[in-house]
Amino acid sequence: MRIRFILSIVLSLAVITCGGGGGGGNAATSPATAPTPTGLTVTATGLDQILLTWTAPTAGFDGYELESKIGDGAFTKIHTGLIPSTYTNLYLTFSPTAPDATDYAFRLRTARGTEFSPYSNSVTYSRRPNAPSQANATYDWANSVVVLNWNRNTASADGLRIERAECSAYGSVTGTWTSLPLSDPQASTYRDGGVSPDLYYTYRITNLKGVQASQPSINSQPVFTGLVSVTWVNASYDATQGGMLVSWGSSTSTQPDGVRLERSDSDAYGNSLGNWTEVSMPSGFHTSFLDQSVQEGGYYLYRVTYLYGATTTTPSTMYYGASVPLLPPVTLQVSATASGLQLTWQNRSTAANQIVVRRTPNAGFTSDVAILSPSTSSYLDPVTSLGYYTYTVVAKNSTQEAPSGYATAATLNPPGALVLIPTGLNLPTASDAALRPSGGWAFATLSPLGVLSNNDPWPATFPGDASRESSPLIQVDRQGWPHAVYATPASGGSALNLIHLWYNGTAWASETMATASIPWSSANSGWTYHLDSTGVPHVLLDHVTASQPYGGSTASLSYLHKVNGSWVEESLASLSPSVSNIGSFHITLDSSDTPHILLGNWGSVIDYVLTGAGTWTASTPPTGTIQAGWYDFLDSAWVDGSNGWIFFEQYVGGNILEHGLWVIQLKAGVWQSPVLLGSRVHDGASTTASAAISPDQSRVAIVFNTSAGVKTYHQALDGWHETLVAPYTSSYPPLLRIGFDETQKLHVLNLTNAGLTDYHE
Repeated sequence: MRIRFILSIVLSLAVITCGGGGGGGNAATSPATAPTPTGLTVTATGLDQILLTWTAPTAGFDGYELESKIGDGAFTKIHTGLIPSTYTNLYLTFSPTAPDATDYAFRLRTARGTEFSPYSNSVTYSRRPNAPSQANATYDWANSVVVLNWNRNTASADGLRIERAECSAYGSVTGTWTSLPLSDPQASTYRDGGVSPDLYYTYRITNLKGVQASQPSINSQPVFTGLVSVTWVNASYDATQGGMLVSWGSSTSTQPDGVRLERSDSDAYGNSLGNWTEVSMPSGFHTSFLDQSVQEGGYYLYRVTYLYGATTTTPSTMYYGASVPLLPPVTLQVSATASGLQLTWQNRSTAANQIVVRRTPNAGFTSDVAILSPSTSSYLDPVTSLGYYTYTVVAKNSTQEAPSGYATAATLNPPGALVLIPTGLNLPTASDAALRPSGGWAFATLSPLGVLSNNDPWPATFPGDASRESSPLIQVDRQGWPHAVYATPASGGSALNLIHLWYNGTAWASETMATASIPWSSANSGWTYHLDSTGVPHVLLDHVTASQPYGGSTASLSYLHKVNGSWVEESLASLSPSVSNIGSFHITLDSSDTPHILLGNWGSVIDYVLTGAGTWTASTPPTGTIQAGWYDFLDSAWVDGSNGWIFFEQYVGGNILEHGLWVIQLKAGVWQSPVLLGSRVHDGASTTASAAISPDQSRVAIVFNTSAGVKTYHQALDGWHETLVAPYTSSYPPLLRIGFDETQKLHVLNLTNAGLTDYHE
């Protein structure tokens, strides 16, 4: 078997380099009855690696001892313990400090108990000299010689071989290797005067001892026997040092007497304007220079020439121009006033010819709102749209611009706005929440489904059998107890059990409401619900049917509610008008617990209200053509069958990039005209909003994540009023909820990266 036994042997050979020692290692004095190994051989397998092989004796033994000697020294054991008896070969690697150009002898014996066998035959390996280091080659242009220097890396070698070959500029050998005459066999430097002009050469060095030769060194880098020109020039402005940092070099090693650095003005595209002037710099050879004589806003080109005595090379010019940037304005501040947002800053640029004020809504598109003279240091932005805005002030000329840092401020809330006080909630992140009558929030999580507890009168619960969740995840009844409706797999088939989970004041309780095949592709996860005044859910449920395998029509909907303590499911297939392609559906109860169903049909919204046993009366609010898809916001709040509000999402002015939040009111049985409350820039995410009506039905409000910030809208006698609450919420998944407590006070819950905050009256 072939075994690598490198580490311990490497360490042992390193010890050997310290000298020999008494021979025999752990030789025993008792009779040598252990069997003797035979046929020991040594083979070189690499530059500093050998392979020992032998034939194991047939009689039993415990292991091997291996000994080595250097030159005329004594044999010494080179490992600890015994080499396993199953081994028949070893790879040995020489340590870097092991003597080179030296003979190494090896022998082997076996051990059995305290007895040792006679030694095997001895084998010798002649280690050749170490290789020299890569030679450093430079051209002495004044004397037309190549100067070499290297490290010998040996104390044993007694000779050298220096070879030269022509090569490419990249070092690829193109000619034959030629040995060069050498007078000093121990040299570490050499001057080669036999080179031809304007050619590339590479060199290699070999150590010799007698007939032994080391590996040749790595080929030197190519050296050019001519005047090397600059092959590249780079320049970039270093703001820290206040100057243009210019650097240059060549592909071949060279050492000219000096460098000439020249600079020219250029246009913005890097084209020289022709006014080359020499840049004053210290004499001698350099590879970089900091040019601090450049001007703010300037564009420049540089070129570099190598000087060899009175001879100069062709100048090398940088490929692209470099510019000195304008100095940006600093200390930008923005504050809100009754007239708008007031900006102040400090200018530093002397090369700018204008100042540009740029404004970005909290989550929207940036626009230039003012172009001012370069000395202007303040501006009043008469922004009229309520929101948060971010500003930057830009120093600018015809080719460059330098923006200041950013500053954000909010406009003042208008008359009639709510006064909301923020209170941070030290709570874990949740997926949904509902306001309790006391003013506290109840929280639920989505994955896994559960109702949380944070000093609440109920313990947290996580029903492990939940496989589907509804929207909303959680609601609270008038006593403040949390409720959830979720689905679990029914036994056999693909049907689901719809489960009502609630806290009853002393413990968590649950009941099965219905068993149904619920489509995955349906809106609101297949069902939605609303609690009545007694805490019982009224559920709008979609089904998989033979004619509707994906649900999504009035023919597949049912209304699930309790009658005399038992769950009753009523088909809504007879709803008129019927809808064959439902985009969104919702159920909301008014103050008398009468259900209102909203169906969005990708073009309009239909309101169905229960007006008698099994009788639903429909009306279509005059919203105009709207999407009303499953991803579009749709909600409602009701006082009774003749008074309520429907909130919906639709493009503003047909612009698909601006999503508007609209409200249409049913007042004394008459639909009013739709009102645009706010809008947001389309960012690919669903609209985040939440609506609520106060317990006494005197107030209705909605919170909406607009592009300018989180806003609430509430209706007063003179119309709708908006209140700026917080910056635009970018958290995902979003959590933005609104509600009224039992004292008719408004609360807004907002989740940001900093955590949950309750804004309340």
